[in-house]
Amino acid sequence: MLKRILVVDDSRFVLKIAKKMLGDLGYADVVEASDGHEALAAVHAHQPDLVLSDINMPNMDGLEFMRKLSMTEHRPQIILMSSSDARVLNTTRELAMAHSLRVIGVVEKPLSAAALDALMRQYADIDGSDDRRPTMTAEQVQEAFAANCVVPVYQAIVNLGTEQIVGVEALARLNHDGHMVPPGAFLPVVEDLGLMAELTHHMMRSSFRDWASWRKDGIDFSLAINMTVKVLSDLEIVGAVVDIASSLGMNLSRLTLEMTESQIMEDVRAPLEVLTRLRLKGAGVALDDFGIGASSFQQVQRVPCTELKIDKMFVTGAHKGENGDAVMRAGVDVGARLGLDIVAEGIETRDDWESAKRAGCNLGQGYLINRPMPFDEFAEWMLHCPYGVTGGLAPANA
Repeated sequence: MLKRILVVDDSRFVLKIAKKMLGDLGYADVVEASDGHEALAAVHAHQPDLVLSDINMPNMDGLEFMRKLSMTEHRPQIILMSSSDARVLNTTRELAMAHSLRVIGVVEKPLSAAALDALMRQYADIDGSDDRRPTMTAEQVQEAFAANCVVPVYQAIVNLGTEQIVGVEALARLNHDGHMVPPGAFLPVVEDLGLMAELTHHMMRSSFRDWASWRKDGIDFSLAINMTVKVLSDLEIVGAVVDIASSLGMNLSRLTLEMTESQIMEDVRAPLEVLTRLRLKGAGVALDDFGIGASSFQQVQRVPCTELKIDKMFVTGAHKGENGDAVMRAGVDVGARLGLDIVAEGIETRDDWESAKRAGCNLGQGYLINRPMPFDEFAEWMLHCPYGVTGGLAPANA
């Protein structure tokens, strides 16, 4: 279970309220700090698993705190607390990502127990379980790779109009000593070891095999896998994708490659060649996290994408304000002009679903639909879920 939380805010009242709300949610070990200086000292002394931090504070504000936090050995995940507008929050989140920090989400002030609870549940899901494990060592990651312990987990992508499951996204986990290790505990190590390409190959082999198993049962939805710009910079990846898919009888028209929109392509030549060649072979290309990068529309223009995925920052709770809805509508407008599918990420509630649908998003995914699950668990979930499955199962309540 999540062990320790650090709350950073210059208001004693906010600290008191946050601590009480967290206590009511079952999180008793809460450390407090009133600015960035105290927060850095608390991170060093207490090594929290999660930080809830305000942005606008005296002495050392939240932005400087996150920059200096990125230079420390212990990097907890972050939830931002702020009453600032969405544009400021967007920039703050992008800066945190540039510093290789993971921002789980944003909770608006004044704090609400429901919003905080939703983010804490989201933290547990991203973390892979309620039993948070420390960052893996290089030796542990190498052993896991050698033992073929890369495990894909699946989150459904649903047509918001027909409520049919039309695809799944495969997300990486490591099975270490019987525990499902979340990406935050191993991806930085994978990157440091230069093993991202090997991770991608593991994911392709496992997820393509799972797709083939579903297809054998008459279930015909698409499969999305993530690829970093670094992986896409290797021209050999085209042959690898084609060979693995061919060996399992997978038509590339059922595959979508997701590239994070916020990743800047310093040298566009190889990634664009790879993406274009795979598009020519029938694969789809999704621009992930649309709306949080520095050049969203430029990326759409130059990448041969078939799909835009609106970042959850602009989807979750969008019905409460105008900014998220505006970004969704901007993405829909761009997508409509280019004939792209628009996926709303981070659908947590039925209100989020309806907001995304009204904005014009035709597809959606998020915890309202399902939390990422391993193959067997996902297959069982499909038997009882309220959604139809393309080419296969009818909704359980039909």
